Amino acid sequence: ISEFHTLEKTLARTTDPIQRKQILKQQAQLGGLKTYQAASSYAGSKEKGGETGKWCAKALQEHLGGKKNITLLDVGAISGTSYEKFPWIKTTSIDLNPQDTSKVSKYDFMKFPIPEEKFDVIGLSLVLNFVGDLKQRSEMIKHAHQYLKPFGYLYIVLPLACVENSRYLDSNRFKSILNSLGFVSLKQHNSSKLTFWLTQRSGTNGNGVIQRNVKWPKEEIRKGVNRNNFCIKV
Repeated sequence: ISEFHTLEKTLARTTDPIQRKQILKQQAQLGGLKTYQAASSYAGSKEKGGETGKWCAKALQEHLGGKKNITLLDVGAISGTSYEKFPWIKTTSIDLNPQDTSKVSKYDFMKFPIPEEKFDVIGLSLVLNFVGDLKQRSEMIKHAHQYLKPFGYLYIVLPLACVENSRYLDSNRFKSILNSLGFVSLKQHNSSKLTFWLTQRSGTNGNGVIQRNVKWPKEEIRKGVNRNNFCIKV
C-alpha cells in the first residue's frame, strides 16, 4: 500500500507526460488500483484493527442515543459492504473504481451531485491517505459540508502511522486542522493499525465554522529518519 501511495503522490505533483506514463506503468506493475483496494479492504478487516463500519456504527449509537435511522454517504466504499450489518444505516456508496457496481456507484467525491436531501453522515474510511495532493486532502474534508445536514457527522479512518509516525502530523495537529475546517472531534480511537475519528459539524447552527484565515503548512513537528511524510495542508 505504501509504495502505491508514494507513486500516487508523485503523480499528483508532476505534469510531465513521460514521467506520468512511467509512474502509471509502475502502479500497474504493483497490480494497479484494484490490488490497492484489496489491500485497503484487508487493512479495514477484523484482523487488522476491526471493521471500520462496526466502529462507526457503535460510535454513532452512543451519540444518537440508540439505533436511529440515518443516511450515510460512504466515500471510497470499494465493495460497499461496510455497513451491511446495520439496517438502521441507509448507505449510499461511491468509489472511483467500485468492485461491485450493483452496490457501489462510480463517482469522484469532489464531483458527486449534491442531493436535495442531505446526509446525516459522511464516511471517509482509508480515503484521505490515498489522495496524493496534500492540499486536496483538506479540500476533501471541507467539501463534506456540502453534503451534510446541520450538525451532521464526518467519520474519518486513517492508517495509524499517519498520526503516530509522521514528520508533519500528529493527533493534536489533526484535531486542530479538523476544527479549522468546521468539524469538532467527538470520539477518537486507535487500534493496532488504524486511527478512527467521529467528528461533527461545528457552530451554533451546525453548519460548520470554517476558519478561512487559518493556514496549516507542511512543517516538521517530529524528527527521525524512520518517519513517514504523511501531511495535510490547509
